[in-house]
Amino acid sequence: MTKLSNFAYPVICKNSSLRSQYIVKFTDAGVEVRPIIAGNIQRQPFYSKYIRETYDLPGAEFVHNCGFYFGNYPELTNEDFEILKDCLRHH
Repeated sequence: MTKLSNFAYPVICKNSSLRSQYIVKFTDAGVEVRPIIAGNIQRQPFYSKYIRETYDLPGAEFVHNCGFYFGNYPELTNEDFEILKDCLRHH
């Protein structure tokens, strides 16, 4: 049997404080989270090795500060989905 699955669910919060709250909820529930891939790539350590110029990138900076993702894979169970739903609820 073959299944197709996107590798992650991205979450973009209204602000970095809300992002921090969600990261705590996910972490406390045992769900691994990661920063949105690259975010503002200018802030990645390798960037300054190769490129000296930086630019004002407010959208990338917003994603960098307010976004994260959690993984997705075909073996997620109904219990896993309940945990994820609970983590995404804002109380």
